[in-house]
Amino acid sequence: MSEWKEVKLGDVCEIVGGGTPSTKKPEYWNGDISWITPKDLSNYQKKYIFSGERNITEEGLKNSSTKILPKGTILFTSRAPIGYIAIAGKELCTNQGFKSLICKKEMYNQFLYYLMKYKTNEIIKLANGSTFKEISATNLKKLSINLPPLPIQKKIADILSVIDEKIETLQNINETLEEMAKAIFKSWFVDFEIVKAKASGKNDSEIAEEFGINEEIVKLFPSEFIDSEIGEIPKGWEIVYLKDVFDFERGVEPGSKFYIENPTNYEIQKDKLIPFYRVKDLETKANIYIPNEISKGKISKFGDVLVSFDGTIGRVNAFLEGAYSSGIRKIKATNYSNAFIYFLMKSDYIQDLIRKYATGTTILHAGKSINYLYLVKNNKIIKEYEKIIIPIFKTILSNAKQIQILQNLRDTLLPKLINGEIKVDELDIRGLE
Repeated sequence: MSEWKEVKLGDVCEIVGGGTPSTKKPEYWNGDISWITPKDLSNYQKKYIFSGERNITEEGLKNSSTKILPKGTILFTSRAPIGYIAIAGKELCTNQGFKSLICKKEMYNQFLYYLMKYKTNEIIKLANGSTFKEISATNLKKLSINLPPLPIQKKIADILSVIDEKIETLQNINETLEEMAKAIFKSWFVDFEIVKAKASGKNDSEIAEEFGINEEIVKLFPSEFIDSEIGEIPKGWEIVYLKDVFDFERGVEPGSKFYIENPTNYEIQKDKLIPFYRVKDLETKANIYIPNEISKGKISKFGDVLVSFDGTIGRVNAFLEGAYSSGIRKIKATNYSNAFIYFLMKSDYIQDLIRKYATGTTILHAGKSINYLYLVKNNKIIKEYEKIIIPIFKTILSNAKQIQILQNLRDTLLPKLINGEIKVDELDIRGLE
């Protein structure tokens, strides 16, 4: 620690704001320049970002206050909300919701990335504003940090990066597995592609080869359609409304007076406190706990399917253990596996129905949407689908558990490394590489 020195953030990096071209000028938009907004980082899990929802043109760049930021710049949201963070994976620009950090020679950008993660709560306390809090460039420049020599910065960043890279690898595997299961669901139960193939006159062996499935499965599909209230469906199949076959168990709302933030290990006992998940926690992790008795038994186990129906609607999670808020439903069914429920609720058509029948403007409420969610089904086909997806779902759950373990390890090491409490040479991370 004797080599570390206390400096101001503004001494070791340049702080750059962003801007938004006029939305009334179409010539400023849909160009080749990536333009990042805080929304693009909402629930963004990766370290690097290359593009956002929208791009701007050279004209848009010239006629606004946004600036091209070099690859490696730390993007830090400075309002609504404060603390989303990513590294620019290429040259890009941002809107005015960022204070981006370009490192000087004394600062290693990946170390700064982790430092800003650690300092976020401290930075939020420096923010000003009545309608919404914002951290100014002036206050950010004054932020005091303990800066180790560059070799130590790199070692700290390398240790944390190994963990993050393993997390991202597992996340990418899960994304690929989810897309596979969702694609099969869409093909079988939404687009009815096998039924269409049979109706076109293709034989079962041709179809089996085309779809990569057993010929015996193909034989279970009909070769014609019938009319129904939602349009043509496969002959012999039925339309069921999910409210008639699923239990949508609503969570609890204890009130913020019962929230306990980041309790000590001593306080976290099953008979005392339980993690509490709000809608916004469905894609991160809970740092709020509530007294166990207030949960009223509305508790999710690892593998249970949770879906948000208030606020940010349609979020699906099966990896949480704890109580959940009234904006969330736990979905259960006697005759369907959690794997089937998970991929059904993730399907595009169910997500579209949830949004279509939601009410509200500022805050969406989709409780009434439950009445309109349906499935076109054949029980034998569902059983064959479950034979494929249950092993996929188990792998996803296993990877998710490993991700949680790695995230806890990273979050435990982060403050100790940043504060110099752990010497980097004492850590052995070879098992994670």
